[in-house]
Amino acid sequence: MPLADGVAVKLSASRNKRDGFILNLVDGKRGDDIDNWAWRGQLRVDATPNLQFLLTGDGLIGNEHGSGGNVLTNTLGNATDTLAPGRREIAVSRVQTNDRRLWGLAFDATYDFDSGHALKSQTSYRYTKFRSIIDPDYSPADIFYVDFQDRYKQFIEEVQLVSPAGQPLEYLAGIYYYQTDADSNRTALTGSQGFLLLGSPNNARLPTIGRVFTRNIAFYANVTYDILPQLELGVGFRLSRETKDATFSIDGTTIPAIGLATGNFADKRTDKDFSPSVTLTYKVTPEISAYARYAEGYKSGGYNLDFISQATFPNGIEFDKETVKNYEVGIKGSVVGGRLTFALAGFIADYQDYQINQFRDLGGGRSAIVIGNAATVKTKGIEFETTARPARGLTLAGGIGFVEADYDNLPVNPTTIVSGKLPNAPDVQASGSIDYETALGSSGLMLRGNFTYTYRGKYFSDIENRRQIIVGSPTGPTALKVGPAGDFGYGDARLALGTENGRWEIALYGRNIFDKTYVEGYERDFFGTIIEGLGDPRTYGVEATLRF
Repeated sequence: MPLADGVAVKLSASRNKRDGFILNLVDGKRGDDIDNWAWRGQLRVDATPNLQFLLTGDGLIGNEHGSGGNVLTNTLGNATDTLAPGRREIAVSRVQTNDRRLWGLAFDATYDFDSGHALKSQTSYRYTKFRSIIDPDYSPADIFYVDFQDRYKQFIEEVQLVSPAGQPLEYLAGIYYYQTDADSNRTALTGSQGFLLLGSPNNARLPTIGRVFTRNIAFYANVTYDILPQLELGVGFRLSRETKDATFSIDGTTIPAIGLATGNFADKRTDKDFSPSVTLTYKVTPEISAYARYAEGYKSGGYNLDFISQATFPNGIEFDKETVKNYEVGIKGSVVGGRLTFALAGFIADYQDYQINQFRDLGGGRSAIVIGNAATVKTKGIEFETTARPARGLTLAGGIGFVEADYDNLPVNPTTIVSGKLPNAPDVQASGSIDYETALGSSGLMLRGNFTYTYRGKYFSDIENRRQIIVGSPTGPTALKVGPAGDFGYGDARLALGTENGRWEIALYGRNIFDKTYVEGYERDFFGTIIEGLGDPRTYGVEATLRF
């Protein structure tokens, strides 16, 4: 809304609260609930016809409970769970708590030269504080829990020079600076019954303290040139240099039963990268374009400043830089006067030193989350999507993608190297939707409906690609057999009544309306507990919107 000539403000806030899906049988509390506040404010100033400023501030406070998933076994993963055998039930001494505090400021300035060039500056600062308390023994006894406390301070400055639009030769060049100060204070603790953990002391603390200071500076540019009226060539690059300074300390002597490391670590690493890209675009018709693209990219290396075993300290802390070479061809456009749009693409991506977030075996039935490097990963696939408007008010949309993703030579523990299918990469994904709107006579009201169906094919959820995990005797009455996540699909729907000009609207919505129970994956936690990740059950609600 305007405050003065050339000055305007925009304010928004949201409140999101939802009950949880998983019940803790010990204290009656629920996990997977949501409870957060968020807000955002913007001040825009048109100082002159050529100079604009935009100041933005935002924040979020979240107080939520997690669940860790559906527990299938006992703490050590060698027998099925009998304390909370029902799905969406747990029996733990502490329900996971997640507390988030986030806020940020951004200042954008744009100057438009009379020549048509534009100079842009983007400055931002962000602060994040996160705390999570987790009960990884998954039992009603007060044996063991973990207190994660992380804090991040981030600063970014970016300056761009943009050429005039609509010319045969267009270009963009910029410089980017990024800085992050990340602190972690992660503590493992035994509770009042800590002695049950192989005779460990009660109420003991095992601290880890880590800090990573990151600085990244990059130069980038992109140029497009119309070789012919129908043929455009695009060439770009990004030249980056990133430095990370890390310090870390851990004292595993306070709880010797879990076999974690003891010592101090300090290191510095620098990653340099030059990532080029080339794109060739050809207009088959004014409405249809075909393209071919080659691009390279990278993710910098870093450090696992978390709970690690003495056997992997300090060599298990650092992971390497990841690089990728991507090849893509495709065609997209519209036909039948724009009533049918489509996009078809095929791609191949070759990764070197691919970074995988995994539960690494620490020995003795224990594991910890670490980032490791696979020697190579190759993904290839085809994607197709289309939208059709066969009749007034009716829109049909759909898409499907086929992907094959394989990795080679990934260490899962100090003595074992494996190859296989990339985890959480389904062989096929598809979705389809129907939208319909119609006017209710001459009342000025519109009725709008939507139905969307999403499908996800089979995939492995663990690095080892285990087709079956057997707990207990394979033929016994309590045997548990789990394997890859199966294929699943679910439907969402929405029905709304509102004005034609969108001034107000009231809607009923439902997600997973057929109440499909589907498994998103399996994993082992710190002591070997097997966890089943479940998708959300059926949820429904009412939305009211007013625009002014």
